Amino acid sequence: MANLKQEIKEYFDDLAPKRDYWKKRNRYYYDYIEKRLLSFLIPPGKRILEIGCGTGDLIAGLKPFFGQGLDISAEMIKLADLKYKANRPELQFSSVEPENLKEKFDYIVISDVVGYVGDVEDLFRKLHALSECHTRIIITQYNQLWEPLLEFGS
Repeated sequence: MANLKQEIKEYFDDLAPKRDYWKKRNRYYYDYIEKRLLSFLIPPGKRILEIGCGTGDLIAGLKPFFGQGLDISAEMIKLADLKYKANRPELQFSSVEPENLKEKFDYIVISDVVGYVGDVEDLFRKLHALSECHTRIIITQYNQLWEPLLEFGS
């Protein structure tokens, strides 16, 4: 399992410099997730944790009171810090494991990450400690079956 985690980390570290390019090429999908779906489900001004935050765009777009972005890739975290650290003090990005966080969150977002998680049950156990009775966990996952429609929309 540790070897798989290292391979995933290396994959996303290599992808980091190209991440914004690929998001722009597939902007219909990402705009739909951020600006339509998640903005509808999550009101501004909440405490939000995003697992797999990449370069930080999704959590920044949700306008949280406090936003914590976690990612396995240190390179993605560096890019998120470059984009948002200077003028968005309510956002924090790190590559720590969820169990090392002390905060409680109103919303936990796991967008396009579940396919890379080795043990989903273990992830949810860790998230339980970061949740309160009102916390909502929102999971999105890209589905290859939608590829033709998304290609047409792009």
